[in-house]
Amino acid sequence: METEPIQFFRYLEESIDSVRSVLGEFVGADPADLVLVANATTGVNTVLRSFELELDDEILITDHVYNACRNAAVAAAAPERR
Repeated sequence: METEPIQFFRYLEESIDSVRSVLGEFVGADPADLVLVANATTGVNTVLRSFELELDDEILITDHVYNACRNAAVAAAAPERR
């Protein structure tokens, strides 16, 4: 990476595209519709913050939710965010 950063990032992009292609085939999705994220919390935050929630909207979570994802849902549902 340090000696050939451009080559490294080209390889990285090709590798991610390959992963998305295999994953898309596995889950039956278009690879262009898939995004890789660092972890579940980042993914949940990204999705929750992409919605324009109204005052009467609800976010439903189970009692088995990972606590960081629960906190993200609570923050996204806060009235000051709407």
